[in-house]
Amino acid sequence: MNDTPVYPKIRMKLIGLNAPLILVVAALGVALERGGIEREEIDRILGEAVCDGFDSIMPTCLKYVRVY
Repeated sequence: MNDTPVYPKIRMKLIGLNAPLILVVAALGVALERGGIEREEIDRILGEAVCDGFDSIMPTCLKYVRVY
């Protein structure tokens, strides 16, 4: 199994974030935007993050960016 995210240079801080999971999705969008990812790709990734409800948010974050 490959643990390297799709965008390994993009980092997303979750340590100390005490927020509803929907704000985690928003933080993922901000991280991708700051990393220079195109809007269409960001929208696709965020759609993937919420496609199965809250169960898909964290796996999607880990798939695409470095989470710390």
